[in-house]
Parts: sequence; structure tokens; C-alpha cells
Amino acid sequence: MILFPYGPARPRIPLLMRVMRSIFLYIWAFPNTCIGIPFIFLALIHRGYFRITDGILEISSPLIDRFLHHCIPVMGGASAMTLGHIILGRNPDCLDSARIHEQVHVRQCEKWGPFFIPVYFAASFIAYCKGRDPYLGNVFERAAYEKEASERTENDTPGKSCIKTEHQ
Repeated sequence: MILFPYGPARPRIPLLMRVMRSIFLYIWAFPNTCIGIPFIFLALIHRGYFRITDGILEISSPLIDRFLHHCIPVMGGASAMTLGHIILGRNPDCLDSARIHEQVHVRQCEKWGPFFIPVYFAASFIAYCKGRDPYLGNVFERAAYEKEASERTENDTPGKSCIKTEHQ
């Protein structure tokens, strides 16, 4: 093995293999992504914001804000949510602040494919049965929060809310 100044050389994966792997992951996660497609139309008809980051479509709009606030069973609603390769956010600031966390869920969707959503709910149920919070005790959420905490820089302000309320 030849050693380089920055560690051992890693074998390069041919471009065709990387492209094929990416296509496979998009197809494998597509059933989850399909659930997010109607939100594209909601955002198109009502002041939507769209951005593609690392191959993931990020969307926010006032209608998505209402959905995440009122329809997600988390105290105060969710600031963002992943559906396959689509991330819904209450506003662009929420998309920015939740990006690391939500991209972990995208990778989890790529790993579990069409089984991700049922297994996610099963993990919440197991956490609840063990006396833990169904959201914070969920193994998928714990992995996302751990990754988020490990990648925060000292310039980041963890805990800063991206959700604007009437008092802000």
C-alpha cells in the first residue's frame, strides 16, 4: 500500500458506478419522494420557495408552513420534514437551519427505501413502549441529532428558532 501525506490512498470508484449508484438510490427512495410531490404544487400556487441542495429539493411556502405547524404531531409542529429526496420547511431559514438534520433522513430513506416510513413509525412506537418520547427517542431522530451536533461549528447557534411567531 502506498502511503500519501494525508493517509492511505482510497480506491476511486469509476464514474459510471457512482452514477448507477445514485440512480438506484433515487429509485429506491422514490416511493417516499412521491408523498412529497403534492407539496411542490402547493408551493407553486402559493408563494413557494425552491432550492436544490446536494441533489435534494428543498421547498417552503406559507401553505407548507401551516401543514408543518398544524399536522405534524410534535409540540409546536415541525420546522422541517423529509419525504424521500424532498425536504419541506416552514420557511427558507428553517430549511437552512435543519439541513444537516434532514439530510440524515434523506440518507436513511436511501438506505431503507420504501420501508423507511413504516420502520420510522415502528421506531417511534418502540420508543413509546419503552417509556421514551416517541420523537426524541426514535433511533432515526437520535442519529440525525447526533450528526447535526457533530457538524455544528462554533458560528452556528444551536437552539435558535427559525420559526417566526407573532412576538418576534
